[in-house]
Amino acid sequence: MFDRSWLLREIQHWFDEGIISKEQKEMLQARYQRPAWSSTKVILLFAGLLVGLGTILFIASNWDDLTRPVRLGLIIAWMLLFYAVGYDLAYGHRLTNGRRTYPLLGQGLLFVGVLSYGGGIWLIGQMYNLSSYDATGLGLWFLGAAGLAHLTGNHAFFFLAAALLTFANLSDIGEHTASFVTGFAFFPVYLATLVLYTYRHNQYGIRFVTTLCGLLVLVAMFNEQKLSLHWLGLLPLAGLIGEQWFARRKQTFLFSTPLLLVATFIIQLVQASEMPAWSSLSLTTTSVLALSWLLLSLAAWLGDRRRFTETAAYSLFCLPASTLWISVIHALSPDPATATMMPPELASLLAWADIISVILLAIASIILIQSGSYLRRALSINLGIAFFLISVLYAYGRFAWGLFDKSLFFIGGGLVLFVLGFYLESKRRHWIDETREVP
Repeated sequence: MFDRSWLLREIQHWFDEGIISKEQKEMLQARYQRPAWSSTKVILLFAGLLVGLGTILFIASNWDDLTRPVRLGLIIAWMLLFYAVGYDLAYGHRLTNGRRTYPLLGQGLLFVGVLSYGGGIWLIGQMYNLSSYDATGLGLWFLGAAGLAHLTGNHAFFFLAAALLTFANLSDIGEHTASFVTGFAFFPVYLATLVLYTYRHNQYGIRFVTTLCGLLVLVAMFNEQKLSLHWLGLLPLAGLIGEQWFARRKQTFLFSTPLLLVATFIIQLVQASEMPAWSSLSLTTTSVLALSWLLLSLAAWLGDRRRFTETAAYSLFCLPASTLWISVIHALSPDPATATMMPPELASLLAWADIISVILLAIASIILIQSGSYLRRALSINLGIAFFLISVLYAYGRFAWGLFDKSLFFIGGGLVLFVLGFYLESKRRHWIDETREVP
């Protein structure tokens, strides 16, 4: 994670120590200054939104008085007008060298064009009685937004395209249908649009949105197919391997590995709190899952041995502990598929699986904090502290709820939070200060 304030302080230190000149200091500070927040962008964005909505409402209110050819021509003409004028104002210099352009105004009109295009899809469908039970309309709208994002490089259109693709897939999964951008078609469309845009414009926000879109759709798909989410819990290890591969080529990975780690942490807590029935999982499936985890951990460690602590933390977070314990239960049970009730010794073993899963998450959080301190990554330190705090609170709530009176439970929980919060905050400041020291 880029720490601009730390870099600006270092530039001042370099000048104070005579390493760089005053001109070089001013040039570097100007290059890495935080961009000024522009209210004009927000105003024009809302202006485009209001004009687009007003256009759709105006056409819809007079819809019955217009013939079909007039309706169709009005929709297309209105959309092309905004596209042509907006593109000319924003990017006319690409066609005519030296010509003055108005990028913010042009981008606002292009945004109106995208909204008009989306509204036109539904109006045309209504006009010709084209009913659809899938997300075809959202898919067409997504292609328009994605195409405009690639053409202009404007992130606002990319964010709109990502939202439309995500919503289209979630909608079709909920309705158990599929269209040309959903179901298995999602993966090639996702790679050819969102991932390709991320490759061309590799920034933190772009990587975050691309990763979030893929995660939400994958979770929905796995839930629909009744697949174990622990398979998705292996993604951070795959992301770590991807980071190492891109780093060797002096490039930035296309996905947000920290977001993958956050998703895995949530998955592990959910799986621990809702431990599956002792006879519900296949021993073969869990064995393959364990082997996949082992191979990915080994590949991550061999990829960069200097980041051993980080690899160890990721491996523990991705370890499907509850699922592996289910495998042990399967192995110890003579015939779990036909048993009518759980033997007491297996019930005890299943309870221990929950406890051990939470302990492993806490240990992984501590290792992640140490890794962030060693690698000088403030984000890893903050994530590790957050994960550790949540793990402790989860364990306290799950295992101490029935041991104390409810008033004592909340009082004790508050005291634990005070002590833990004070300790972790002091350590966090110490670790982050260490990461900002020049070795």
